[in-house]
Amino acid sequence: MMLSVFNRFFSRKGTSKQVSLGVEIAPQGLGVALVSAKGKGVPTVNVCEFKPCAPGGWGEALKEFCKAQSLKNVKTYVAFHPEFYDLMLIDAPEVPDEELRDAVKWRVKDFASGDIEDYVVDAFRLPEDAYRGRMNMIYAAYMKKEAVIPIVELCEELELDLVEIGVSELARARIAAGREELTDLGVAFLHMEEKKGQIDLIENGCLYLTRGIDTGYGMLNQGESEGELSLDNSSQFDSLALDIQRSLDYYESQLGKSGISKLWIVTAEPLSKEACESLSEKLPVQVEAFDICVHFNCEQGCSGFMDSCSVAVGATLGGDDVAA
Repeated sequence: MMLSVFNRFFSRKGTSKQVSLGVEIAPQGLGVALVSAKGKGVPTVNVCEFKPCAPGGWGEALKEFCKAQSLKNVKTYVAFHPEFYDLMLIDAPEVPDEELRDAVKWRVKDFASGDIEDYVVDAFRLPEDAYRGRMNMIYAAYMKKEAVIPIVELCEELELDLVEIGVSELARARIAAGREELTDLGVAFLHMEEKKGQIDLIENGCLYLTRGIDTGYGMLNQGESEGELSLDNSSQFDSLALDIQRSLDYYESQLGKSGISKLWIVTAEPLSKEACESLSEKLPVQVEAFDICVHFNCEQGCSGFMDSCSVAVGATLGGDDVAA
């Protein structure tokens, strides 16, 4: 089971187990998802929405959503956008898991801006076979308490059962977990914002590598089909393909993994089929625009392409009640 990057602050008894609430706190707004289990099969996404708002407007947006959905005492999983925390790959200290957080805290204090006591710090280990078992590595995350505490207080005010606060990388990793077609196969998420992006390399629901890229979907133009994005020019496209290829090569040569079988692109706008096909031609992997509705049972009205919604969905998948 993957570890949460942040502490579990409190738990409320009497929680409804019928549905779980996933929330992503993003600079552009709030991603929300209500997810329910269906036995051991694929979970059902009952509601999946993105609510644009300015930073600091998340509270009102979540209050309105909870009121509209009549939510109370619901298990809630929050994932923050990478803009709100730092994530570092470092050598793991030689301590047991229960002491890992405290040990990491003093490893990252020189990188934090200000007093380390003003930060929430946690870590999660890479799988044992990463780097062919020769290196014991962890990802350490640290985030200002001033960003975390208001979310905890908001959940308490709304009578939500806050189970965990985590990061988007682990939320995306959970989307790939438990999928039979991906057993022992690597999958990559390419998350693209307007001016930058990030690639996460995952196997069996475990994160092996995450790194930023300098290309965003601002390089994409409207395609022939209304509302779709296509590639703007070949030089930027080649640069994007090269950046992805470097990550794939590092995954194989340094981490010692067998390779990535599929690349899922997640953007705030649907990609054109031609863009994915062109990228597939330049890379040794199958490239697809990630659509929530293809991978989950989605009720009518779910937005299939909003990246913040996919993070919100993935955040809920750490709970036993909605495990795939």
